[in-house]
Amino acid sequence: LPFADNTIDYIVALHILEHMPDIAAVVSRWLQIIKPGGGLGLILPDWRYTWDARNDDHEWGHRVNTTPESMRELYQKYWAKDASLE
Repeated sequence: LPFADNTIDYIVALHILEHMPDIAAVVSRWLQIIKPGGGLGLILPDWRYTWDARNDDHEWGHRVNTTPESMRELYQKYWAKDASLE
């Protein structure tokens, strides 16, 4: 959706991000549209206990396998300068 930068107070994404082909780009965009002091809440599956994206060829299936560690790595690489991790 065409939200302007710094206009959204909070984004909650429940089991959405694992369906996106480029997690880094999606979260980076979300961080742009969140107001300073706003928040981003993510709920993601840990693929070791749920669905394995490597076997998911459905159009709307999982695109990436996420774990707490993989998300921490993405945070350090892409989002640490724009957001704090809680």
